[in-house]
Amino acid sequence: MGEIVIKGLTKRYGPVTAVEDLDLDVESAEFVTLLGPSGCGKTTTLRCIAGLEKPDAGEIVIDGRTVVSAEKGIFVPPEKRDVGMVFQSYALWPHMSVFANVAYPLRMRRVPRREVRPSVMEALGTVGLADYAGRPATMLSGGQQQRVALARALVARPRVLLFDEPLSNLDARLRANMRTELRSLRTRIQATSVYVTHDQVEALTLSDRIVVMSEGRAHQTGRPQEIYVRPRTRFVADFLGFDNVFDGRVVGVRDGWYDIELKIGTPAKRGDAGPVIAAPARTEPPLEVGAAVWLAVRSSGLSPAYPDGSPVGGKGGGANGRRAITGAVVARMYLGEDVEYAVDVDGHRLIVRDRADPGDPGDPGDPQKDDLQFAEGSEMRIEIDPRRTAVFERTSQPSGVADPDSLTLTR
Repeated sequence: MGEIVIKGLTKRYGPVTAVEDLDLDVESAEFVTLLGPSGCGKTTTLRCIAGLEKPDAGEIVIDGRTVVSAEKGIFVPPEKRDVGMVFQSYALWPHMSVFANVAYPLRMRRVPRREVRPSVMEALGTVGLADYAGRPATMLSGGQQQRVALARALVARPRVLLFDEPLSNLDARLRANMRTELRSLRTRIQATSVYVTHDQVEALTLSDRIVVMSEGRAHQTGRPQEIYVRPRTRFVADFLGFDNVFDGRVVGVRDGWYDIELKIGTPAKRGDAGPVIAAPARTEPPLEVGAAVWLAVRSSGLSPAYPDGSPVGGKGGGANGRRAITGAVVARMYLGEDVEYAVDVDGHRLIVRDRADPGDPGDPGDPQKDDLQFAEGSEMRIEIDPRRTAVFERTSQPSGVADPDSLTLTR
C-alpha cells in the first residue's frame, strides 16, 4: 500500500510558478526520484506531498485517500498524512540523544511508552546505529546523523517515505557509502518513496523511475536506463551528461534508419557539407526527410585521432578522412583514468574524453604524444561513435537511440 496519485499540481509563490500542472503516479513500494537543477520545482512538489506547502491547484491522493484537493477545499495537515520525511539538513534536536530524536514522532503521536523503546531500537537497528542510542546527536558524524534522521522517518512505519536531497551535505566518500546503504534499505523495507536530488548518480542508482524536471514541469519520466540513453528533449540531454549536442537535419530514411547530416565544420575546411551519421528510426512520430533535429553524444562517444588519422595510443579506430571532424584543442584536463579535452571546431566547442595511459610517462620531445596525448593548441581529428548517440526533433519529440551492434558512420 502507499500509492501516490498527483493530478494537475500547481504551486505559485506570488508571480513565480514553482510547479505547473504536474501529473505523477507512484505505485506501491516504488522508488521514484525527482531529478533536476535548483529551482526546477522538485522540492516544492515533495513538500506538497508532505503537507508542508498548500498547492494552488490540483489533487494529491495517498493510498486511496485524498489529502489535497484545491477544487474541493481539502487539505489534510502533515501529521495526519502518515508520511515520513528525511530532510537535507538532518533537522535533529541537538539537545537530545539519538534515542530521543528517533522517538520524537512516536511521542507526538502519544504512542504508549512500552511500545516506544522496541520501535526505536528496531529503527536504529535498521540503519545500523543500535549501539549509539544513548549518544548525543551532536557527537555523531554527518553520515551517522543522516542515518538517525532516516531512522526517525522509519520509526512510525509510514506508508510513504519522502527524501529531500538527504545526501547533499555529505562529502563524496560518505555520499557513495550512503547511496549503497539506501539502496540496501529500500530493498528491505519496500516503502513507497519519493526522492529529490540534483545528482544524476543518486537518481540512477536508487530509482525504479526518474522524473526529470525543469521550470516546474516534468520533461521526461522513465526507467533509469531509458532516461540515461534516450533523452527526449534538449534539456534532458544536457542535464544527463550529453556534453555535445549537434544541430542537424534528416537527409535520408532507409530500412528503419535515418541519415543525419550534421551542421558542423565548414565547406572551406572540409570540402563537403558535413558528416552524415546513421541513427535508428525510433522516434514518435517518425521523422521525415528535411526534419531539423538534435543529435546528442557524450564526451566518451567522440573518438580522437592524430592529424594524420592514426589512432591515439594504438587503441584502434582512428578518425577516417572525409568522415572526420577536425578542430583545435583549447584546453585539456587530467582526470586520473581519463583525459578530457575542449576542442574548438569552427566556433563550436566539443568535449572529448579519452582514456589516459597511467603507465606511459610520455615523450618530452614530442608534445603531441605526451602522457596526455594532445597539447593545447594542437589539431585533433574526431569521429562520432554512433553507439553513444541519441537523436530527437528540434521540437523535442521522443528520441531514437543508437544500436550498439549495427550503427555506423556513412558517406
